[in-house]
Amino acid sequence: MINIVFGLDDAYSKFCAVTIASILTHHKQTSPQDKIHFFFLAGNISGENQKKLLELRDIQDFDYTFINNIDNSIFKDIPIIGWNNYALCYRLLIPEILPDDVKKAIYLDCDIIVNIDIKDLWDIDIENYLLAAVSMNASTKHEGFEDSYFNSGVIVFNNCALREFNFEKKWRDYAANLPKETVLTFPDQDVLNYTVGKNALLLPQKYNIIDENIGNAKGIIHYAGRKPWGILCAHPLKNLYFKYAKMTPYKKDFRFIRMRSFFKMISKNPFFFFKKHYLRIIKNFILLKIGFIKNSNSVD
Repeated sequence: MINIVFGLDDAYSKFCAVTIASILTHHKQTSPQDKIHFFFLAGNISGENQKKLLELRDIQDFDYTFINNIDNSIFKDIPIIGWNNYALCYRLLIPEILPDDVKKAIYLDCDIIVNIDIKDLWDIDIENYLLAAVSMNASTKHEGFEDSYFNSGVIVFNNCALREFNFEKKWRDYAANLPKETVLTFPDQDVLNYTVGKNALLLPQKYNIIDENIGNAKGIIHYAGRKPWGILCAHPLKNLYFKYAKMTPYKKDFRFIRMRSFFKMISKNPFFFFKKHYLRIIKNFILLKIGFIKNSNSVD
């Protein structure tokens, strides 16, 4: 069984669905051992959104577990200033909240598409490590890590090793001992890095592609910067995202999401579209609509 975990809430269910659609599209289940089991960790997910997520079994059958009503007070010592909610911290609970027989699990953020067979990542041997992840860009430096500081958007957890390591107590102790004035740039990511240290296997970049100047989309694409559902997003792989969005029960929702993002930008800065960056995007958008350029992956 390939165990894959998401931390989410109702607002992110639609984005999670896109990630799942991309996984199921590329995964080749050749034996019962290759079947995917999705674990959804949430403060709460409505029955409607649960139903929609399970409709993705039309692409490929999978097992699932919803773990609702997570108590956010567990994370009271982690400063999340500037972030929406505590759902981003749910990944810290994976070794303790998943069943004991789940010895290994892949965690994925919900702003990701998997453009390879997920088994490629699952089959990596992490027996001698607490987890596996991709290091951040060399320009992102963190004291004491050099180039070993990893991104938490794609992680393979060695649950057995983390339980023996007493990870549950160690990350809580680290958070509890943070000075009151501490601001964590990436709350869950910093806690993971400073708790696990260098006991992480650093994976090739293809398993967490954040750099937008990539030449090959064969890998796990992480839209960590500009979100593709923003109507004026210029990410080079934006259209690839909507290829999978069209496969989900939320297809129509993405049209409204993109329009809301547009009006939100106008409300903040009515003259934003005079910038060269946005003028180019608007020009291409108009050319697309009148048929001068083609976009086979458009959600419209």
